[in-house]
Amino acid sequence: MSDLLGRAQNLASGVLAAGTGGLAGWRAAYRAASFRGAAFKVVDHTADDGRRVAEFEFPLRDKGFTEDLGRSTQRWRITGYVIGDDYFTDRDALVEACGASNEPGTLVHPFLGEKQARCVSVSYRESNKEGRFCTFDLVFVDAGQEASPTERNDTLGQVISTAKRVMKLAKTAYAIVTAARGDLLGFAQGVLLGFASDLVSDLTDGLLALPLYDVLGIVAAIEDLADNPFTDPDSVAGDLTAPYLAVVDADPLPVDALDDGVAIVSRSDAEPAAEPFQVLVTAAALPVPFSADATEQAALVSAHGLAMDAAVVAAAQAASQAAWPSADAALAARDSLMDLIEARSDAAADAGQDALFAGWRALAAAVQADLTDRAAQLPRIAAYALPGVLPAAALAQRLYGGAGQADALVALNGVPHPLFMPAEGRMLRDG
Repeated sequence: MSDLLGRAQNLASGVLAAGTGGLAGWRAAYRAASFRGAAFKVVDHTADDGRRVAEFEFPLRDKGFTEDLGRSTQRWRITGYVIGDDYFTDRDALVEACGASNEPGTLVHPFLGEKQARCVSVSYRESNKEGRFCTFDLVFVDAGQEASPTERNDTLGQVISTAKRVMKLAKTAYAIVTAARGDLLGFAQGVLLGFASDLVSDLTDGLLALPLYDVLGIVAAIEDLADNPFTDPDSVAGDLTAPYLAVVDADPLPVDALDDGVAIVSRSDAEPAAEPFQVLVTAAALPVPFSADATEQAALVSAHGLAMDAAVVAAAQAASQAAWPSADAALAARDSLMDLIEARSDAAADAGQDALFAGWRALAAAVQADLTDRAAQLPRIAAYALPGVLPAAALAQRLYGGAGQADALVALNGVPHPLFMPAEGRMLRDG
């Protein structure tokens, strides 16, 4: 009889020899092993755990450097068997459970309990010397997250969550400054109503040029600002930022919540186009109005700062929600947005608003990660050159092997008519 079979029998006899007293200890927690419902006996197991560490060594230095890369994937190696006159059935069931599905399955580990795992290796042995018996060497790894890191590391959700936090900090900072200087409120109504007219001009003029874009929410928010008596700094802060935030809130994306509180925002097929981002970027460059009266100017500067905060926050959300046509467009939006965020974070630092400054830095990191990740998944702009002018459909057929990209070529090259594409122009190319 083989050593493995002997160990299995010794294990069984040890359980019996322990008697009822042993059930009060570790044997009480011992469970019958199975994977995806396919049962098997276990002789022994080993487990791997720990952390992944990158090791660096440098010339002329006695000590190196290590960098933590996160926890290692848990791995379990199990030696087991099936036995009996009909062991063929149990053998086939276990082999099928290990290799038939690409989805994680439930591993009932006799010592560790239930685990969601994948079987990465299964090998088994049978011999004429030992009938009624099949031994297995099984390797399982922890299934980890329910989806891939790309799917669950939701960079858009991070942008949305961080943007909302920055907006809350900006409103609080404005209210504190305004409340501390009560003389600002006495002049606020006339000054801010004039400032509101600039909001109307910047936002509605830009958005009305966009096809099928509903500006009613923005107009309603500006009307609320005009009706505000300007006696409550918190109320003014809300109304002053609402026109900008309404641009991205007009067609909200579906939001679910993760356990850690980070919003997961799904990019659907109905993603908004990039134009609202461009309108918000333009609005974020609105210069500070000037007043000869020092108190009125202080009110204008304070209101202007909060409005620009709202414009940049809204632009960050619009950039992450937009369906960028190419990696080049996404990266250009990222760079212009990073400049705006840097300007607002500098303003917060100059004003001594440390919490707001930290919020802007967090938003910069979230925007950088989101748009860089999105750009990596988008085609790049490349040049094409042909002997003569072609219709868009024929050009798409020649460049892509099909006419499906004809409209994209027309838009990318800005031609007046799709029948006359230039001999030299721009195309989208993967990678």
